[in-house]
Amino acid sequence: MNVRKTLRALGATAVAAAALLAMAPTPAHAEGYLGPIGLNKVGDCKFFLIESHAKHLYWSARIDNSGYKNGMITATSSAAGPWEKFKICKLGALTHSIMSDETNTYVTAEWDYTGADAGMLRARSTTVGNWEKFQFECDNIVKILCKIVAIDNYKYVSAEYDYAGGGYGMVRARTWPDSVGSWEEFDVYPY
Repeated sequence: MNVRKTLRALGATAVAAAALLAMAPTPAHAEGYLGPIGLNKVGDCKFFLIESHAKHLYWSARIDNSGYKNGMITATSSAAGPWEKFKICKLGALTHSIMSDETNTYVTAEWDYTGADAGMLRARSTTVGNWEKFQFECDNIVKILCKIVAIDNYKYVSAEYDYAGGGYGMVRARTWPDSVGSWEEFDVYPY
Protein backbone atom coordinates (compact mmCIF):
# COMPACT_ATOMS: atom_id res chain seq x y z
CA MET A 1 0.00 0.00 0.00
CA ASN A 2 2.82 2.41 0.80
CA VAL A 3 4.30 1.82 -2.65
CA ARG A 4 1.02 2.88 -4.32
CA LYS A 5 0.81 6.06 -2.24
CA THR A 6 4.41 6.89 -3.06
CA LEU A 7 3.84 6.34 -6.79
CA ARG A 8 0.67 8.47 -6.72
CA ALA A 9 2.52 11.24 -4.91
CA LEU A 10 5.37 11.10 -7.43
CA GLY A 11 2.87 11.16 -10.30
CA ALA A 12 1.08 14.19 -8.85
CA THR A 13 4.41 15.94 -8.34
CA ALA A 14 5.42 15.27 -11.96
CA VAL A 15 2.08 16.59 -13.26
CA ALA A 16 2.39 19.73 -11.12
CA ALA A 17 5.97 20.31 -12.31
CA ALA A 18 4.92 19.89 -15.95
CA ALA A 19 2.08 22.39 -15.45
CA LEU A 20 4.48 24.94 -13.96
CA LEU A 21 6.94 24.49 -16.82
CA ALA A 22 4.14 24.97 -19.36
CA MET A 23 3.24 28.31 -17.75
CA ALA A 24 6.84 29.59 -17.65
CA PRO A 25 7.87 32.03 -20.39
CA THR A 26 9.85 30.45 -23.20
CA PRO A 27 13.35 31.89 -23.56
CA ALA A 28 13.99 33.51 -26.94
CA HIS A 29 16.66 30.94 -27.81
CA ALA A 30 14.13 28.11 -27.42
CA GLU A 31 11.27 29.52 -29.50
CA GLY A 32 12.31 27.79 -32.70
CA TYR A 33 13.28 30.86 -34.74
CA LEU A 34 16.87 31.78 -34.11
CA GLY A 35 17.97 33.95 -36.95
CA PRO A 36 17.22 36.36 -39.71
CA ILE A 37 14.74 35.55 -42.48
CA GLY A 38 15.83 32.81 -44.88
CA LEU A 39 18.64 31.29 -42.81
CA ASN A 40 16.99 27.97 -42.08
CA LYS A 41 19.80 25.43 -42.22
CA VAL A 42 23.50 25.31 -41.46
CA GLY A 43 25.46 26.78 -44.35
CA ASP A 44 22.75 29.22 -45.47
CA CYS A 45 24.12 32.73 -46.14
CA LYS A 46 22.34 35.91 -47.24
CA PHE A 47 23.04 39.62 -47.43
CA PHE A 48 21.31 41.88 -44.92
CA LEU A 49 21.10 45.45 -43.71
CA ILE A 50 21.17 45.80 -39.93
CA GLU A 51 19.39 48.89 -38.60
CA SER A 52 19.19 50.23 -35.06
CA HIS A 53 15.57 49.90 -33.99
CA ALA A 54 15.98 52.87 -31.59
CA LYS A 55 17.44 55.41 -34.07
CA HIS A 56 16.70 53.86 -37.50
CA LEU A 57 20.35 54.10 -38.54
CA TYR A 58 22.16 51.33 -40.40
CA TRP A 59 25.27 49.45 -39.29
CA SER A 60 28.30 50.55 -41.23
CA ALA A 61 31.85 49.13 -41.39
CA ARG A 62 33.99 52.25 -40.88
CA ILE A 63 36.90 51.45 -43.16
CA ASP A 64 37.88 55.12 -43.15
CA ASN A 65 39.00 54.82 -39.50
CA SER A 66 42.67 54.15 -38.78
CA GLY A 67 44.49 52.05 -36.23
CA TYR A 68 42.55 49.90 -33.79
CA LYS A 69 39.25 51.48 -34.89
CA ASN A 70 39.66 50.52 -38.56
CA GLY A 71 36.58 48.51 -39.53
CA MET A 72 34.67 49.61 -36.41
CA ILE A 73 30.95 48.92 -36.76
CA THR A 74 28.76 51.94 -36.07
CA ALA A 75 24.99 52.32 -36.34
CA THR A 76 25.11 55.81 -37.83
CA SER A 77 24.25 55.63 -41.52
CA SER A 78 20.93 56.97 -42.79
CA ALA A 79 21.39 55.42 -46.24
CA ALA A 80 22.42 51.94 -47.34
CA GLY A 81 25.55 51.59 -49.46
CA PRO A 82 28.42 49.09 -49.75
CA TRP A 83 29.68 49.81 -46.20
CA GLU A 84 26.25 48.85 -44.80
CA LYS A 85 25.87 45.47 -46.51
CA PHE A 86 26.58 42.39 -44.35
CA LYS A 87 26.50 38.69 -45.14
CA ILE A 88 25.08 36.59 -42.31
CA CYS A 89 25.72 32.84 -42.37
CA LYS A 90 24.17 30.15 -40.20
CA LEU A 91 27.03 28.17 -38.63
CA GLY A 92 24.99 25.97 -36.28
CA ALA A 93 21.66 25.76 -34.50
CA LEU A 94 22.43 28.85 -32.40
CA THR A 95 25.42 30.44 -34.12
CA HIS A 96 25.92 32.84 -37.00
CA SER A 97 28.78 34.77 -38.52
CA ILE A 98 28.51 38.33 -39.81
CA MET A 99 30.76 39.44 -42.68
CA SER A 100 31.19 42.94 -44.08
CA ASP A 101 30.64 42.82 -47.83
CA GLU A 102 32.85 45.89 -48.31
CA THR A 103 35.89 44.49 -46.47
CA ASN A 104 35.20 40.77 -47.00
CA THR A 105 36.12 40.23 -43.34
CA TYR A 106 34.17 38.83 -40.40
CA VAL A 107 32.78 41.00 -37.64
CA THR A 108 34.72 40.45 -34.42
CA ALA A 109 33.84 41.35 -30.82
CA GLU A 110 37.07 42.84 -29.46
CA TRP A 111 37.31 41.28 -26.00
CA ASP A 112 40.88 42.46 -25.42
CA TYR A 113 39.83 46.12 -25.63
CA THR A 114 39.12 47.89 -22.34
CA GLY A 115 36.93 50.69 -21.03
CA ALA A 116 34.47 52.29 -23.44
CA ASP A 117 35.90 50.22 -26.33
CA ALA A 118 35.48 46.81 -24.64
CA GLY A 119 33.51 44.47 -26.89
CA MET A 120 33.69 46.85 -29.89
CA LEU A 121 32.54 45.16 -33.09
CA ARG A 122 34.98 45.46 -36.01
CA ALA A 123 35.04 43.99 -39.50
CA ARG A 124 38.60 42.66 -39.44
CA SER A 125 38.94 38.87 -39.22
CA THR A 126 39.62 36.53 -42.13
CA THR A 127 38.49 33.45 -40.18
CA VAL A 128 35.68 32.57 -37.76
CA GLY A 129 36.64 31.84 -34.16
CA ASN A 130 34.73 32.35 -30.90
CA TRP A 131 34.98 36.16 -31.17
CA GLU A 132 33.21 36.04 -34.56
CA LYS A 133 30.17 33.97 -33.50
CA PHE A 134 26.81 35.54 -32.74
CA GLN A 135 23.32 34.39 -31.86
CA PHE A 136 20.29 36.18 -33.30
CA GLU A 137 17.19 36.22 -31.10
CA CYS A 138 14.52 37.36 -33.54
CA ASP A 139 10.84 38.06 -32.97
CA ASN A 140 8.85 35.01 -34.01
CA ILE A 141 6.04 37.11 -35.45
CA VAL A 142 7.85 39.81 -37.39
CA LYS A 143 11.17 37.91 -37.89
CA ILE A 144 12.96 41.20 -38.48
CA LEU A 145 13.34 42.66 -34.98
CA CYS A 146 16.35 40.93 -33.43
CA LYS A 147 18.66 41.04 -30.47
CA ILE A 148 22.22 39.93 -31.21
CA VAL A 149 24.33 38.08 -28.66
CA ALA A 150 28.10 37.58 -28.77
CA ILE A 151 28.49 33.85 -28.16
CA ASP A 152 31.90 34.07 -26.47
CA ASN A 153 30.60 35.76 -23.31
CA TYR A 154 26.83 36.02 -23.86
CA LYS A 155 26.69 39.80 -23.89
CA TYR A 156 24.12 41.53 -26.06
CA VAL A 157 25.20 43.87 -28.83
CA SER A 158 24.34 47.53 -28.27
CA ALA A 159 24.56 50.76 -30.29
CA GLU A 160 26.23 53.43 -28.14
CA TYR A 161 24.26 56.63 -28.73
CA ASP A 162 25.57 58.39 -25.62
CA TYR A 163 29.14 58.44 -27.00
CA ALA A 164 30.42 61.67 -28.56
CA GLY A 165 32.48 62.32 -31.68
CA GLY A 166 33.87 59.32 -33.58
CA GLY A 167 32.49 56.91 -30.98
CA TYR A 168 28.86 57.93 -31.55
CA GLY A 169 26.81 54.89 -32.54
CA MET A 170 29.67 52.42 -31.90
CA VAL A 171 28.29 48.89 -31.90
CA ARG A 172 29.71 46.72 -29.14
CA ALA A 173 28.83 43.62 -27.16
CA ARG A 174 28.46 44.93 -23.63
CA THR A 175 24.97 44.34 -22.21
CA TRP A 176 24.09 41.56 -19.79
CA PRO A 177 20.77 39.73 -20.43
CA ASP A 178 19.00 41.42 -17.49
CA SER A 179 19.74 44.93 -18.85
CA VAL A 180 18.58 44.64 -22.48
CA GLY A 181 16.72 47.70 -23.79
CA SER A 182 15.98 49.53 -27.04
CA TRP A 183 19.68 50.10 -27.86
CA GLU A 184 20.04 46.30 -28.12
CA GLU A 185 17.27 45.90 -30.72
CA PHE A 186 18.04 45.78 -34.42
CA ASP A 187 15.93 45.39 -37.55
CA VAL A 188 17.61 42.87 -39.86
CA TYR A 189 16.42 43.25 -43.48
CA PRO A 190 17.30 41.09 -46.49
CA TYR A 191 19.41 43.17 -48.89
